[in-house]
Amino acid sequence: MNTIKTFLFIVLISFNSPVEAKTTLPPNDFTSVTQQIETLLKASETTIYEDIVVAIKFKIDDNNKITVISNDSNSERLTRFIKKRLNEKELYIDQDNNYRFYTISIQFLSTIY
Repeated sequence: MNTIKTFLFIVLISFNSPVEAKTTLPPNDFTSVTQQIETLLKASETTIYEDIVVAIKFKIDDNNKITVISNDSNSERLTRFIKKRLNEKELYIDQDNNYRFYTISIQFLSTIY
């Protein structure tokens, strides 16, 4: 009877350990990049007449610097603003993620009330 209790105890511990090990997941790299991009684009100095969602395509080089490849905005002023705010800015990400290409959608809200 004592051996059965010991065996059940060992089985319960062995099933419990992997569950505890997976409770702390590393932060999502894409979420971190998106949050940093949003921070860089805040406090717009350009006038935006209507709410717009812009898809921005960019890459991150080996020095964690952003290079904007393109965006789908029809406004030349907004395109210049995005490039001015993002090009050559450094992101803080894991070193294993160099030379990655990203596409994110950012919503710009109207500055005219």
